[in-house]
Amino acid sequence: LSIHTWPEAGYMALDIYTCGAESLPEKAVDYVLQKVNARHTHVSEITRGLEDNGDREFYHSLITWEEELRKED
Repeated sequence: LSIHTWPEAGYMALDIYTCGAESLPEKAVDYVLQKVNARHTHVSEITRGLEDNGDREFYHSLITWEEELRKED
């Protein structure tokens, strides 16, 4: 877990790295976003080391999305 902050801009970048198929990083993301009272989020999930066709060729998968968590005050 690493958190990079720019308080003057009201911005935070959160990195969560996990291993294994049983981990649930989205729970950590949800917890941190709730604790910092986040209004918006842009999430990128990278799954690394995926094997295609069993030929020992590996690739990464990238999924990204944005959410409005709550309205501006």
